[in-house]
Amino acid sequence: MFSLEIRPRDAIAWTSKGNVLLDLEKHDEAFCCYDKVLEIHPRNTLAWNSKGNAFASLGKYQEAIECYDKALEIIPRTDEEWGYVCYNKGHSLENFGKNQEAIECYDKALEIIPRNKQAWYSKGIALTNLGKKQEAIICFQKFIDLASPQDAIRVEQAKQFIQI
Repeated sequence: MFSLEIRPRDAIAWTSKGNVLLDLEKHDEAFCCYDKVLEIHPRNTLAWNSKGNAFASLGKYQEAIECYDKALEIIPRTDEEWGYVCYNKGHSLENFGKNQEAIECYDKALEIIPRNKQAWYSKGIALTNLGKKQEAIICFQKFIDLASPQDAIRVEQAKQFIQI
């Protein structure tokens, strides 16, 4: 907390503290940190995205989508950060059961970051949910091509989806 005692308006420190608290599943405290940032800097896209992630971790997908939308209004569409926030929004839409809208977000994210392996995997899941197996296979194969050794479990899952 020393940094925040010296610089109580440090948005990066508040957001980082919120992210650590979120990792510790201390959601209420994390929300307080994100709200503090947004009180100081209402257009802080990192705080909006992190707050969206916090809502998503609680299964509050509508609230998460609203936070992601606020971030997307601020970030230039050509910015890589825009692609990551768009991916996060897509993931919440997918979890909310809105697979077609999720795919649209994944496509937008992939326009900005074509090597976003998680977006390829998630798009494959959303397409599978819609019964579009052939399109899903293409996405899963792209995920596998981009995957690293740390993705071994998901690679196996993708291979299983391809064989269905």
